[in-house]
Amino acid sequence: MQQAIRLWLEDKPGAPARVLNVVAAKGSNIEFLNVVKDSTQSNVSVVLLVAEVDPRLRERLIHQMNRLVNVLVVIDVTEQSRGAVELAC
Repeated sequence: MQQAIRLWLEDKPGAPARVLNVVAAKGSNIEFLNVVKDSTQSNVSVVLLVAEVDPRLRERLIHQMNRLVNVLVVIDVTEQSRGAVELAC
């Protein structure tokens, strides 16, 4: 099942790579990835990630992302962003 996740990260080298490693470790394939600087906060990046995730692993994936050092906030936006992600692709 496709899952869309929005993350706010400290804008530091390697921060996005650590998030992607968590997704890969769950055996999920990333279908869409967008990283931009947050316009309201300096040194913060906003990531929109869409991946094919086993429904049994959805909660665990978000929990593990929240535990990463440079991750500030993680939100599951699957229902809210379905149309926006399709337009972006």
